[in-house]
Amino acid sequence: LSPVCLGSLRRAATQRDFSPYFPELMPEINKCIQDSDIVLRQKGLRVLFLIITLHEPELIRGEIPALTEVVCHCAVNDNYNIRVKSQALMVIGQLLKTIRDVEVTRSYEKGFDPIVKGLYSAAFAQLRINDIEMEVKQAAISAVAIALSNFGDVLTTELQATLPILQKRLENEVTQMPALAAFKEIARSPLHVNLTSVAEPIIRQLKDMLKKNSQTLRHSTAVTLNAMLVNSGPRLSPAVFPEIIRESASLVSDQDLQLCHLVLELLITIVQVSKKSTGEIGKFILPNTYSLVVSPLIQGSALDSLKRLLGAYQASGYGNYEELKQNLLNTVRADLSKQSFTAISKCVAEISFNVDAAMLNKAVKNLRKSVESKAPQQSQISLLSIGEIGRMKDLSDHKGLEDTIFKAFLRQNESVKWAASHALGSMAGGNLGKYLPLVLTLIERHPKNAYLLLNSLKEIIVAHSSNPEKADAILPYSAKVLPLLLNCAEYPEEGVRTMVAECLGKFVTINQAILGEIEALLNTENQIKRGTMVAAIKYSLSKNMNFQIPDSTKEQFFNALNDKSLETTLKDIPKEFKDDDDTSSF
Repeated sequence: LSPVCLGSLRRAATQRDFSPYFPELMPEINKCIQDSDIVLRQKGLRVLFLIITLHEPELIRGEIPALTEVVCHCAVNDNYNIRVKSQALMVIGQLLKTIRDVEVTRSYEKGFDPIVKGLYSAAFAQLRINDIEMEVKQAAISAVAIALSNFGDVLTTELQATLPILQKRLENEVTQMPALAAFKEIARSPLHVNLTSVAEPIIRQLKDMLKKNSQTLRHSTAVTLNAMLVNSGPRLSPAVFPEIIRESASLVSDQDLQLCHLVLELLITIVQVSKKSTGEIGKFILPNTYSLVVSPLIQGSALDSLKRLLGAYQASGYGNYEELKQNLLNTVRADLSKQSFTAISKCVAEISFNVDAAMLNKAVKNLRKSVESKAPQQSQISLLSIGEIGRMKDLSDHKGLEDTIFKAFLRQNESVKWAASHALGSMAGGNLGKYLPLVLTLIERHPKNAYLLLNSLKEIIVAHSSNPEKADAILPYSAKVLPLLLNCAEYPEEGVRTMVAECLGKFVTINQAILGEIEALLNTENQIKRGTMVAAIKYSLSKNMNFQIPDSTKEQFFNALNDKSLETTLKDIPKEFKDDDDTSSF
């Protein structure tokens, strides 16, 4: 094969299955790898790497015996250039994963054991050389890591010789990143590779590396440190954990939320593997979490990890629930962002899930009393906390709780009203059969509060649309939800119509049958209702749609978008709407 042919093969390898041609193709690639032309060897190894990577392992395994000797020779031969060696080491790693990928299965053909040891020896021979090119060092570290993570139970003797060398590579700034990746991969192996001989010094080194200047290095260090604690935590000296906790304390902040998330995950692992160290978390970490939870930036993975840490701390038995809950509630200030109120309420709910039923009920009663506080921020956080607790726990035993929440709709403060709306919708997560019909009834009876009540309905729909099991639970209510939404679709207030459109759009992900109703109304002469249906189609669209919108619906949708009279009609609707018959009382 010429270099040009190999280039064509490399481009084609990503698009088609070469396995039918293996009997003719593989011997030719083998010849290229042994050729005296450096370019031919290099391109041959690259094509081989792609073929191994892109084909199923069972199709490659039969070719491995013929490839092993040639590839190993390329990796260790001092006469070959850097690129040939590094490419050969990359192929070795892929061959080892082809024989057994422990992330898929732990079984493999024992007849491959001599080949596994041969491939490992070639990679180790390059790993142990100190004065070698950077590219080869990285490839050797990666290949050895793959070998130990997938064959740590076979290479037990070799493991003890390799770990000290990997430890030295971790001490060298030039090879720190690949060494971090190697220890992470080995520590995470389902084979539970025994790293005890180097675990403690490496963990202490990783602890110090958390404060390095490089952001990428800090992130990788936190991930690897967590993996090492999961692997070796129970066998470590108890003195190690307080050191890590103290070193991590300053990283629990919103300065780097990704690092904060990784450090919080690390602390969760410490709670799990060393409960005796949980007291240190209360001393050094909790004060920083109270500052973090009020940050306007806290969201996503960092917030999820913060919740889980507080939940784990409470569940460990070291946490005083009332004190912890009150400390969280004491962080509330009138000038906090909406996101901060949400974060605090989620954390209050999370620790509440880790106490007994009696204490939880007492907490809900106290929060209910605080709903009527004259301080708007206290009412807001209490409503949000009740909603987050009700999302997972059935609160229907708290008689009149819904009355208390609905009364908050009458408060002057808009944030309190919105929190009440959120709480009423969230509580349906714990008891859909009670709270969904209640919300539907309130929408019919209280048009003045339609916007807030429809937001409650949207909370219910969104919460149930992301989970197939929950979607099945709300599906029987389609016959009640759809007519009500369609009835509100021509409401004079634009904000209400927008909320109706959002509800319809999100409900489409649960029940695609309602697209027929939407399509029919896209052609109605009622321009107000037609505009709402256009918005509903917009809100039904997302990157992860699990359904197809019918072509006929698309056609009606585009026709409506091109209708200039629709825009004119919607502009002429009065901005305010008053209903004198609405008492707005529950």
